[in-house]
Amino acid sequence: MNIINSSSIFNRLSGDRKILPLEVIVAFSLVLMCISYLVYAIYSYKDATNDAVDEMKETQSVMVQTTHAIYQHHHSILTTIGQHLVNLGAVDEPAKGAKYLRTIHALNPGFIDLMLIKPNGRISMSSKQEKQKMSATITLPPNMLKNKNTKLEMLRPVYDEAHHQWNIPVIVPIHDKSPYVEAYMLATYRLTGSATTWDSFINARKVRYGLLRNDGHWQYLSGLTDIANTQKYRMPEKLYIQKEIEESAHRKVEEARYLPVSMEGRESLMLSRYIPEYGFYTVTFYKSEDIFLVWFGRQKIPLVLGMLFFAGSILSLNIARFLQDKSDRARQAVEAQLYDRAHFNPLTELPNRTYAIELIEHEFEFASVRNLPVSLGFIDIDNFKNINDSFGHDAGDLLIKKVSQLISRLAGDNNHIHVCHLSGDEFCVIWGGGSQEEMREFIKVFSNTNPAKFKINDHSFYISASMGVATYPYDDNSPMGLLKCADIALNASKKKGKKQVLFYNSELASKRQRWIEIEHELRDAIKNEELSVFYQSKYQMGIPEAPVGFEALVRWNSLKLGFVSPAEFIPVAESCGMIGEIGDYVLTRACRDAVKLREQFNDNVSVAVNASMYQLRHKSFIGDIKRNLEINRLPASVLEIEVTETMLAKNYELILSNLQGIKELGVAISIDDFGTGYSSLSYLSNFPFNCVKIDRGFTQSCPGSDENEAIIRAIVTLAHTLGMEVVAEGVETRIQEDFLKDIDVDIVQGFLYSKPKSLEVLSTDKVTLF
Repeated sequence: MNIINSSSIFNRLSGDRKILPLEVIVAFSLVLMCISYLVYAIYSYKDATNDAVDEMKETQSVMVQTTHAIYQHHHSILTTIGQHLVNLGAVDEPAKGAKYLRTIHALNPGFIDLMLIKPNGRISMSSKQEKQKMSATITLPPNMLKNKNTKLEMLRPVYDEAHHQWNIPVIVPIHDKSPYVEAYMLATYRLTGSATTWDSFINARKVRYGLLRNDGHWQYLSGLTDIANTQKYRMPEKLYIQKEIEESAHRKVEEARYLPVSMEGRESLMLSRYIPEYGFYTVTFYKSEDIFLVWFGRQKIPLVLGMLFFAGSILSLNIARFLQDKSDRARQAVEAQLYDRAHFNPLTELPNRTYAIELIEHEFEFASVRNLPVSLGFIDIDNFKNINDSFGHDAGDLLIKKVSQLISRLAGDNNHIHVCHLSGDEFCVIWGGGSQEEMREFIKVFSNTNPAKFKINDHSFYISASMGVATYPYDDNSPMGLLKCADIALNASKKKGKKQVLFYNSELASKRQRWIEIEHELRDAIKNEELSVFYQSKYQMGIPEAPVGFEALVRWNSLKLGFVSPAEFIPVAESCGMIGEIGDYVLTRACRDAVKLREQFNDNVSVAVNASMYQLRHKSFIGDIKRNLEINRLPASVLEIEVTETMLAKNYELILSNLQGIKELGVAISIDDFGTGYSSLSYLSNFPFNCVKIDRGFTQSCPGSDENEAIIRAIVTLAHTLGMEVVAEGVETRIQEDFLKDIDVDIVQGFLYSKPKSLEVLSTDKVTLF
């Protein structure tokens, strides 16, 4: 996290003082000295590198010559030995050549073993193995199987566990007078030790060298003098090296290349050369640190002189600055203090809203040049007002400080991450400089620790927070626009249920705009007579000829917005406080229309009205019901009040009291959308319900869903046991009707029978089954 305060302002303000002539002279001299030394250092390093390359080329040239000599030497010796053994008839009768083979082995200590191999790969004789062990067969290289092939083949090195040493197998075909292969001569040479094959010819000081095979394995690597180094052969460093040497094979000009993944974990300079006749790459390495040490040795005198000059210059500058007027420092301290007051929150010492906007603009400038994203996270403490009201503002201030410390700790330590305290209980985190990984980690930890436990004045609180996130350039291209997007996302998070993190998207923007439009137009909807009440018929199961009741459903046909679904405007009305006014309108209109519905159908039809949470929380709701029944001279049995299952968990005691008051009037009460709120089934026995309405989601999934069928059967059985009627809403097919009839549902409602209609349409309808 980055916080800029008065300490950083000092340097900014110090630019206002008078610059001494000595400072200009010293600064110019230091710059000139640095440039001169930089040029010298660059060219001297190039010289050190060129010297290393020359040494590598010399070593490589010797290595190529040595490889040629080794091949020719081995080929000559093995061919001579093999032809003599063939002439002796040792291929078929090994005893004829046994003495000769042992004599040759004794005269050449470099041999580990000598073998004569038949054309079929079976070992004919060996200088080390006994006769009874000659049944082994060797898989010959594919190139050896060609009849006219006379080329020596050097195989991949093998490690002798018994003697702790590396050996190189070498094989050559033996021809007699015909072009066909009579036998193969295989010799094993010692690779490591004081008299190794290549090390005995090459005397390199700091150059590491080796032979790399076409298959990517090392044939030889210098420096293998003990068992500890044998792992180099077991896991050859071939991946990047092989790619580099293959590229170098196609370059016309021989040049050295630096390897980012290098020998022994250190960056090295590499030079390679391909030997086509043997299929090897000669590879030489020179460690960068060795080049650096050579270069550094040449810098001692210039560095010592430069450091002396630099130390003298700094001493002179410090003396000059110390002698400046002390009043400047006092002025700077005052200005820094004023800056802090204007840009930082005094409680949390975090950047305030004014400074937050400056930081956002700064991060926008930085990100736009480099095509990097910038994210804003708005954080708001949920229900913070309750802490202030219950425990006082001092406790609230302590909580704000602890929350700010927690957010700062979670945000991360980065110069482009800023935690700001905008106001009250609202914070903002700015992730600039492409620090998206830190943002994702913050959100992950934020979600996992939300709510968090805080202890204030011997009281423990579990505090949750909501968060909205917006990102430039995906959500908006301006600082103020991005602030608005983050604020919209935060508001959506709190409305969704708080304790959540929501990312801004275009859907949120359109929903927000739509919400604002609906709220604005809804305030005049009743006055402009834009609201109306439709009625959906309810029928006794198996008797669809005449309805037994109706459900009153509010509809809104806006002059500006057109038809607006209740699913849209009811939540808006609840949020802006108009739900009570709309509920009173529906209750009044339903009671008035109930008179006409009873005249058209029969005196026993009932009208169900949905009650809002606002109405259920107020004692006046009972009086409103009683007044409307009296005005329209309706018996209480005509009216039915529907409450949703999710309302019951909120203000339990108050709602229970009001429902009991409504029941005492003689008005029926039903629980709507039962099964969707995951509430306790004890509500059916604790509340004075007359009827249970099965949610349309369950109805429309049956038959077909075994789980939902079981739930519906359980609801019907429980309701009937408690003496309640069961209404199934959302019935649309005959199959659904048959299923509901089989499980003894009492009343059905849905499009299969009737869509919601206005009172005018109902008055002209014939009583028919839809």
